[in-house]
Amino acid sequence: MERRGFLLATAGAVTVAGCSSDDEQTADGEGEAAAEIIEWDVFAAPARGGGSDRSWLRVAVENETAVPHGRLEITSTFRSADGSVVANGTHITSYIPPETTLQYYVQSDFEVDEVDTVDNEFVDANTQVGRSALDAVSVQNTELSAGGDVLNVTGDLELDAVGSDRIAVVAPIYDEDGWLRGTGTDILYDPSPAATIEFGANSNGFRAPEGSAVLDSYDVLVFGGRA
Repeated sequence: MERRGFLLATAGAVTVAGCSSDDEQTADGEGEAAAEIIEWDVFAAPARGGGSDRSWLRVAVENETAVPHGRLEITSTFRSADGSVVANGTHITSYIPPETTLQYYVQSDFEVDEVDTVDNEFVDANTQVGRSALDAVSVQNTELSAGGDVLNVTGDLELDAVGSDRIAVVAPIYDEDGWLRGTGTDILYDPSPAATIEFGANSNGFRAPEGSAVLDSYDVLVFGGRA
């Protein structure tokens, strides 16, 4: 599938500070896919577009298998040297394609010098995609819009046949370095094959620091099934 491209403004270099870890956590249950946290770090930098320094966590999660990974929810607990909680963060991604690395950022209220470690935990990991991809579907007129922390991929679906009472539209969004940065999602109920169906696959969690790779492409995937 050829990705659809878009362009957002570029920014300058990031200044990295803080700590990193070689600790790894794997979520591999009943499915064949597996998600693994391969690295993380904390640092201070302005948000894209400028301004004063803010505190950021960067996390990289790899699905090195040949099958897609379903919904993944990760919580991050920032701790000081004495173990007390400094801040918390959460990231949710609904789909990680095969042999793909997700890289995301969390901006939170903490001082980088106060953080000794970050506990990144999988609280929900669907190692299989719960619904089947729809073949008899045409995706048209797609467009991506950005507003602050939220990205939204809109478009139209035309269905040749419907065997589903619920359709999930998932939009994996990539940056110019090829990292998956997150997904937008829309759920459509009781679709009709006789009409063009509008969708808006959106999600928050896309705010990023100055110097991070620019978002530049996305896919649109359509899944169906019965509740």
